[in-house]
Amino acid sequence: MGGFKLFIIMDVDDCTEEQKEAFKDKSMFLEHWLYDYIVPIYNEPNLEQTMSDIGIGIDKHNKSKYEDVFPIVQNGKNDPEKIKRLYEQLKDCKRSNLNVYVKHCLDVWKMK
Repeated sequence: MGGFKLFIIMDVDDCTEEQKEAFKDKSMFLEHWLYDYIVPIYNEPNLEQTMSDIGIGIDKHNKSKYEDVFPIVQNGKNDPEKIKRLYEQLKDCKRSNLNVYVKHCLDVWKMK
């Protein structure tokens, strides 16, 4: 499974402090057969706050519009420049490590 990664994304506002830390340090998955491939991605307290911190608003009442917020695919085509901008916005965010996932997406796109 060369290069395979399983990104698990979690908002940490609805779990205990112990669960949050076990998720972030990956100890929650120690017994799972995919442990070596799991990459925990967290948002503190949640994705809406993470996005707000980097200047992207998400309507809490219409979460079905995430595809408008995340510029990964528009009209069936990838837009690497928009993805790079999203990565740049996320990389210094202290509430999340979502930049790890976005960077991986960019790296995979470059390999094509």
